[in-house]
Amino acid sequence: MRPSFATEEWVTLLGADPRLWLWDSGDATVRSLMLREGLAGAEQEDLLPEMRRLLLDDVQVRSLIALLPDWESVPVRGHNRPDFAPNTLNLLADMGVQGGDDPAIERLLDQMLAHQEPSGRFASFGIGFRGTTPVWGSVLCDNHAILECLVRYGRADDPAVQRGLARMGADMTMTSQGY
Repeated sequence: MRPSFATEEWVTLLGADPRLWLWDSGDATVRSLMLREGLAGAEQEDLLPEMRRLLLDDVQVRSLIALLPDWESVPVRGHNRPDFAPNTLNLLADMGVQGGDDPAIERLLDQMLAHQEPSGRFASFGIGFRGTTPVWGSVLCDNHAILECLVRYGRADDPAVQRGLARMGADMTMTSQGY
């Protein structure tokens, strides 16, 4: 069922309401996000369970989930790389994937939780600056990316995540650019 979207704000701003075009694309990730964000209209809310199923069966979503590495044995080669697990997890979350949606995601999140330093920062198994043997360690940018994933996938109440968030707050330092 195609929703009726027309609102004066969208039409005035863009000349047409883009939500019809987005909905008609048939993209499961787009439709799921539109429903979740309330952009598809109240008459479409009953489609949410079906859209979630279509989202999780989507070939793009399944392909990304299949790319998730084993956090315990595959070394991180850089937090700015597409194969850095938090980058893939955040992309999946942006597409509408949530905590509990897939066992591979839950396994990866559990593995991330298992590697917290006494300081409260989360560690990754990475290759050092000069290509040395991989070791467990925590770099602030990796720690923040790991924490973001844990929170986005519903682990915010976990005591380890709470310790990590507290540590993140304690690490904040005023710079010339702000905090």
